Amino acid sequence: MFQAVFSVVLLSLFAGAFGLQCNSCSNAPGSANNCSSPVSVTCSLANSIQTQSALMGYFNTSIDSTSTDFQCMSLNTSVTTGSQNTSIQIEGCVPQSDDVCKLSVFTFSTEDRKSCSTCNSDNCNNFDNNGGTTPSPSGEVTQCYSCDGQDDCQNPKVETCDYNSALSTVTKLLGDYNFDIASYIQKGASKSYSCYSANISFDINGLSGVWNPLIYKGCIFEDLSPCSFNLTNGLTQNVSSCYTCDSNSCNQGSTPSGGSQGQCYVCNSYPCLDEEVVNCDQEQVNATYDILRDLYSNVPEQGDSDTFQCLSLRSKYAVTARKYLGPIPVYLKGCVSSNFNVCDLQVNSLATEQRSYCDQCNGELCNSNVNAPKKNATIYVEM
Repeated sequence: MFQAVFSVVLLSLFAGAFGLQCNSCSNAPGSANNCSSPVSVTCSLANSIQTQSALMGYFNTSIDSTSTDFQCMSLNTSVTTGSQNTSIQIEGCVPQSDDVCKLSVFTFSTEDRKSCSTCNSDNCNNFDNNGGTTPSPSGEVTQCYSCDGQDDCQNPKVETCDYNSALSTVTKLLGDYNFDIASYIQKGASKSYSCYSANISFDINGLSGVWNPLIYKGCIFEDLSPCSFNLTNGLTQNVSSCYTCDSNSCNQGSTPSGGSQGQCYVCNSYPCLDEEVVNCDQEQVNATYDILRDLYSNVPEQGDSDTFQCLSLRSKYAVTARKYLGPIPVYLKGCVSSNFNVCDLQVNSLATEQRSYCDQCNGELCNSNVNAPKKNATIYVEM
């Protein structure tokens, strides 16, 4: 009997010694470990209850005092009650069954959540220098901002990525895009996820001016590229922004956070049927500017921004010096610096232009639409 009890105690000790480790901290009053210098702890019932107790001060939740199966969590938010605003940062161990990122604040409070994530590898719940959370060491995306519609996306919430949340995003897109979801699921959906963000308007041919908006954020399967899905027959689209990104909570704004540079279509030929996909960087921007300098005045020698946009330009260009040359069709797609507006450029002196459209957009492959609507277009510019 004594030997059996001893074995149980020994197994418990080893389970604690080799259990999941999480960063632990809280800026709640009385906390010994501030989140500017979190400590690493081996998850146990005691420190799980400690983390849950910190959450109970602001959220509708209760304490699970029985679970011994844990996960790491990280929360960065602010809660306003009356005239008092409280900044909250909490990291620690919680029960595996707790969906802490879906907790709601008390009815008399409001919340402005910056990030929340749960993960299942040692010390995966790190705050980055901006107060957000970094991905787990494997680079796995575990949470994304989630909203549906203009009003909802004014204050998007954070959701934990899983099969159901990713499937929900794909299902949302099926009305506007042709995608064989049944075949994809049958072949085996990815078990890894990306964050998705879109602000797109759709127009049914023949109903000019009737635009149906898609304003949406959520998790999506990592191996899908929703921004390049084929449109349903009869639809055209106006893409304000569309991208996927691969770090936790990277889809809050109209451009991906966390230094993501994005991808754009690139081509320089009529009618742009041989376009390719590139990762935007300074070299790609400079290549676009080299082409633009043959057409326009005041084009920079090189880009000077770390963030990029996709350019789509369709025009007819004519040279009137000495002997008329033109019109020459111009189809151009590529990467440009986000702080330089190509669509405001004027043609070189002694040249004319008939521009069909020019558009700079934010997001992965957002310059995919050959029939993009006119934007910032200058018709028959003559110097």
